[in-house]
Amino acid sequence: DADHADTVRLLEDVDYDMAFLFAYSSRDRTPAARRLVDDVPEAVKKKRLAALIDAFRAGRARRAAARVGATELILVEGAPPRR
Repeated sequence: DADHADTVRLLEDVDYDMAFLFAYSSRDRTPAARRLVDDVPEAVKKKRLAALIDAFRAGRARRAAARVGATELILVEGAPPRR
């Protein structure tokens, strides 16, 4: 629980622009799979992941709100590729 709280605070303090967030799952043939027991219930993993996503989105929303009304210089290099 303390490690998770530290991770949430890190997301809030650093204010990342991008984050790849996912619940932990053991990966075969890794040191963690050989040495650690995955003893965290799935419901707890989902709750912790939701808290991380919420913290990330709150930071993203704060940054976006701060830019409302701002004028930005952009560079357009061409039309996007058609798909």
